[in-house]
Amino acid sequence: MPQEESVLRLDRDEALEAARLWQECGDAREFACRVLGGVMNALMDSEAQQMCGASRNERSDGRENSRNGYRPRSLKTAVGDVELEIPKLRHGTYYPEGMLARWSRVDTSVAAIVQEMYVCGVSTRKVERVASKLGISSLSSSEVSSLCSDLDAEVAEFRSRDLSGTPCCYLWLDATYMSCRVGSSVVSQGVVTAIGLGADGRKHFLGCDVVDTESEDSWAAFLGGLRERGLAGVRLVVSDSHAGLVAAVSRLFQGCAWQRCVTHLQRNLQSACSGRPEDSKWIGYTDVDSSGRGAGDGRAVYEGPQAPEAFHRRVQEADSRPLQRRQAQARDHGRVRPRQEHRGEVDQVDKRDRLAARRGQPHARAEPDPGARAREPQAPDGGRRLKTSGADIRSKVRAIAANEGRYPISAQCRLLGVARSTYYSMRSRADRPAAPDPAAPAVVAAHAASKGRYGSRKIKASLERSGVTVSRRRVCRIMRENGLVSAYGRKRFKVHPGAVNEADVPNVVARGFGGRAPRTHICSDLTYVRVGASWNYVCLLVDLYNREIVGHSAGPRKDARLVKSAFATLSFPISDIEVFHTDRGSEFDNAEIDLMLEAFGIERSLSAKGCPYDNAVDESTNRILKAELVHRETFGTTRELRAKLSDYVHWYNNFRIHSTLGYMSPVEFREAGLSLPESSK
Repeated sequence: MPQEESVLRLDRDEALEAARLWQECGDAREFACRVLGGVMNALMDSEAQQMCGASRNERSDGRENSRNGYRPRSLKTAVGDVELEIPKLRHGTYYPEGMLARWSRVDTSVAAIVQEMYVCGVSTRKVERVASKLGISSLSSSEVSSLCSDLDAEVAEFRSRDLSGTPCCYLWLDATYMSCRVGSSVVSQGVVTAIGLGADGRKHFLGCDVVDTESEDSWAAFLGGLRERGLAGVRLVVSDSHAGLVAAVSRLFQGCAWQRCVTHLQRNLQSACSGRPEDSKWIGYTDVDSSGRGAGDGRAVYEGPQAPEAFHRRVQEADSRPLQRRQAQARDHGRVRPRQEHRGEVDQVDKRDRLAARRGQPHARAEPDPGARAREPQAPDGGRRLKTSGADIRSKVRAIAANEGRYPISAQCRLLGVARSTYYSMRSRADRPAAPDPAAPAVVAAHAASKGRYGSRKIKASLERSGVTVSRRRVCRIMRENGLVSAYGRKRFKVHPGAVNEADVPNVVARGFGGRAPRTHICSDLTYVRVGASWNYVCLLVDLYNREIVGHSAGPRKDARLVKSAFATLSFPISDIEVFHTDRGSEFDNAEIDLMLEAFGIERSLSAKGCPYDNAVDESTNRILKAELVHRETFGTTRELRAKLSDYVHWYNNFRIHSTLGYMSPVEFREAGLSLPESSK
């Protein structure tokens, strides 16, 4: 007997109502939303009627409760937004627990779709655009994050599950680095993973963890967690040759064999074999010879349309040289090797082969001198002398001392062109402890007085001002020995899109940055500073007379108020200013600034459009500010930025020496009554 089909049958009136509804709807998605909403509302009305004991507006002695209207609610489903009307009761509450999850406006199917997209790497903002294609009106990024927060418990449960029931004899370990958001910044962190092969022949993902960097401690903590969860029976571990990973494996899996990953070895060989044609590809390692018998030398083999036989031979020879070198080291017992086995010459030949593989058409000026080899000094054994012009005498002495137990000193001295008496003299002096440099305390103190900002030139000038005469090379050596580094900036290319201000205002300064009277010609510009998770802006007013910062301000907006706040910090009357020079930014060329300049009789000067050299003095001051303050400090609030900026400006004007001012501070230069030449930059 055929099974009865479960089909929803409609009478004539219901069919006509469905047809009318289909005509009203624009597409099938809207029709599905209307039908689903009607069915769910009817089911909720039926459940509310059962709780009341009577239908709506019915007078009955068996009534237990009364209706109190509806509570509208929008539910996000896979077919779109469904508008629901949840019945309300006079006494107690009613909620359709079987149909809707409490405190959730998203259907479980939509939540599953969102979680799947989140796991696949789709950002929360892109999920909102995908949801709009499904007919969901609004699904903000915060709602997506809330839906995906349920995955944290599942991931935590998966990472802490018991492994005692899955014994693995083989274990693969690896790590990769990903960009992760930590606080308000994006940093690179390592993700370590472990995959095991069970007795059933199937691979199992055992666990993963996030570490700051690969080290023996991080790998030991990860592997220790696997053992605490019940991992046992490991006989072989396969990974790359990271020193920390190998040490952690030998410590936690004692008696377990370790094997280097063939894929990582392949990548190392490919990077080492430079000059390989682009179209050739790596095949594997030679395991058998041409006769079919096992050779097992493990050399790399490549093939391709651009891989001739000569290249095969060159790559195989390059792979065999490390093996020959290790064999020669095993045979060596402190004796001088034959010339063809000498380590240095093998390296030189290997280097020449690598360079020859990628050398193109030689340049006309790079033709070798035919008589250069004839004039080159010959080694006593008839071979060519190693090129030693790139190494100083101290480097040669250190190299001879490092190989003193392997090769005779006399042979090394002849090979490197160092007299034996020179070697022994410098070796005896190197054994004696070096006397402390008497100028070292002064250099360290000058560097500390500048708050770690001065380099060798400014430290030398600062010491000369205090009566200590030292050379710049000596200052560099003392800084290098004490680990002192100056504050320096890096060149960065920045794109500034947008229309250029076409105001017809002349460039009065015209790059004449010298020969100005005090406080008459002021230049200004704005720069960006990171404060917390947002950007703030700093405005500096620089006097062209002595490069002094006469006004400064900082704030979250770059507008005319920021510029006027900088003018409010002037220590002299604003009417003393004759020319105010800036770039063509809207924060300087606007109605408020024009009104202020007109009120005090100040002439405006604008740089040429797209030319930062016309305002080079303020650009240079901003670069110094970035290198010596902004890139060395962190600012949590605008108030903190203003406090540190005021402290830096005071130090800059009164104590920081300036190379343009003859290594004098701006205030000292002004008090001395000096002036810069008109050609100063």
